[in-house]
Amino acid sequence: MKTTEEWNNLFGQADEGYIHTQMYESGKEMIYKMMAFGAKWQGARVLDLGCGNGRFAAALTEIDIQSYDGIDPVSPCIDFCKQSFLAYPNFVFDHIDFKNSMYNPKGVIDSKDYTFPLEDSSFDIMIVCSVFTHLQSLEEAKNFMKEIHRMLAPDGFAYLTWFRSPPNLVNFKNIEHTTFKECDIMNMLKGFEFIYTESGHSDQWHDQWQMFVKKI
Repeated sequence: MKTTEEWNNLFGQADEGYIHTQMYESGKEMIYKMMAFGAKWQGARVLDLGCGNGRFAAALTEIDIQSYDGIDPVSPCIDFCKQSFLAYPNFVFDHIDFKNSMYNPKGVIDSKDYTFPLEDSSFDIMIVCSVFTHLQSLEEAKNFMKEIHRMLAPDGFAYLTWFRSPPNLVNFKNIEHTTFKECDIMNMLKGFEFIYTESGHSDQWHDQWQMFVKKI
């Protein structure tokens, strides 16, 4: 088992994706926060959409989950994760070549009508952190939510984050800060029960609306 320092030193070697000096601590904090709001990690099948360089995966190596699947459109992030998690055979990382004008401009897959090559109800917990905040259209978000609901098992748990309007202005042009109408977000979540939400009440750049939800 790696120490906190070893994980952070490893993350410091990443070339792309979300990187800061306390990657491991931030990932672990959120994993335990999800647990507090109902995520049952023991024996869980976990899907991390937008896994980046694996900060949530690192924390989950200390928990007896059944499996972890990480997906990201940024190929160097997936390459980094595959190398970094070689000692964990139940951790799998896949690149999906979604086209995104900022993060993967040469991508070829349109996410508006994409079906993930994963079975229905095949995951107990899904992490979707800072994904909707970088999509390019409402249609993409609607399709992602439909797929999340399809892949999540009955009573499955999901952690989702958004920028919402209000307090922000609706925005699809600057995909560093994609912002949806609150009513559109709520409509996309009709197949879920809200456990808890927090933040997202200001227009500060990093203030995302965090949701802890359960599939119904």
